[in-house]
Amino acid sequence: MEIKLNLKNDFGGSRLLFYNESRSSNRLGDFFDEFKNINKNSILDFLFFGTILTPRSPLVGISQLFPGEEIKNGQSNSEYRELNCKTVDKNTEEFVNDLDKHLNNYFSRVNLNSAILLSGGIDSAILASYLSKDSACITWGGWGENTSDVKYSKITREKLGIKNHFFVYADYEKDFELYKKTIIELKIPILFNNAAPYIRMAEFANSVGIKNWFMGQNADTLFMSYPAPVLANKLIRINKFLPFNPFFFLKSRKKYLFSTTNLIRLFAYFKSLGVFPGKWINIPEGYFEEKELILKNCLPPGTDLDQKIILTEEILTEARRNQIYQNEIPVLYDVKVGCPFFERKIVELALSIPRGLRRMGGYNKVVLRELAKKRGIPELIINKKKSGLSYGYNDFMEKKMHVPIWNKMEKDDLLNSFINIKEIRKEREDSFLTFNILSSLYYWIEFVARPNNLILK
Repeated sequence: MEIKLNLKNDFGGSRLLFYNESRSSNRLGDFFDEFKNINKNSILDFLFFGTILTPRSPLVGISQLFPGEEIKNGQSNSEYRELNCKTVDKNTEEFVNDLDKHLNNYFSRVNLNSAILLSGGIDSAILASYLSKDSACITWGGWGENTSDVKYSKITREKLGIKNHFFVYADYEKDFELYKKTIIELKIPILFNNAAPYIRMAEFANSVGIKNWFMGQNADTLFMSYPAPVLANKLIRINKFLPFNPFFFLKSRKKYLFSTTNLIRLFAYFKSLGVFPGKWINIPEGYFEEKELILKNCLPPGTDLDQKIILTEEILTEARRNQIYQNEIPVLYDVKVGCPFFERKIVELALSIPRGLRRMGGYNKVVLRELAKKRGIPELIINKKKSGLSYGYNDFMEKKMHVPIWNKMEKDDLLNSFINIKEIRKEREDSFLTFNILSSLYYWIEFVARPNNLILK
């Protein structure tokens, strides 16, 4: 495809940018008038990684721009290729002071009376410490007032002396209606349980006149504190030396973990939450090889395994998924998002940390923990066990509310063109996370693909 446009996405990729050879837009729906064919590989991206991944889009003939990518005179250049990945011989205190300096510089350029999405952890607490006491905190309460984030965010807010603190709680019927509205607006598949908290918080922010908020998104990616990257790192190193798969004869899908050194395949295992691998889905030839080539063209030369994992998460998998949900959704409610941990200088700082320091305490974010101490965050918050934003689904599953949806999905021909629902249901019917991925794709088909006459050829 010869691109006639000059296009540029910011380093953090804070907005989606779709394009073909003659036009571009932040909204996929702007191309629905002309393009009707569904890109199967893009849908597989969603099933394997929880979001649509660059450079594909759900429409054949429409591409996405990578974070930090610029297309000029038909040539593509990546700002990520220019990153300085050289590790630096500094101690923890020096890295802490450098990060503190970068964050002080960032917040010197923004409105300090804005809101912060305050969870119960250290990432958002650190950012809140740079804001004024007249700012506001918004906390997602998940399954109610006893949610750990509610308890711990109150401690942080009181310690920092921030005046306003708002809580938003799950309400399945309301959440689903707003989720449906969001899918129809964005025209892309999004995971219900990942997106619902941000939809509700953005709606609330709009209702009280909040126009800007900050969030600690990407900190966990930069400091490798998610389980999947750490496990993938270990598995790649182990599998390089194993003469054969010791779990080859097991029926469990876990045997796949010892069968490959391919990072993208391992991430697909963890992030598909039961979808990959399995006899219920067929992988097009070259699917994963294409992803590896994409990474090769995006990553700066000389990256070690830790750095490759961090940047893969940021450009192509975990962080990219969160970024799409946590940036595109607030825009619908006139909320501008600030993500300091996507700043290039902070990304380069995290990449420059020697592996030995990064892995201290079992990849325990030692630099962030020490910065939290320096910024006056309570020890109780610093030592809190990590947890992501939760959506209370126990009641949903106990009432068997998922069963009628499984029944509908089994009968949906278009959905079954991507994955054999009957087969995966035999093993995964009562897994909410697997159900969440499949039902979210089903809702995109119901609310977007069919009403807009999209087809799979």
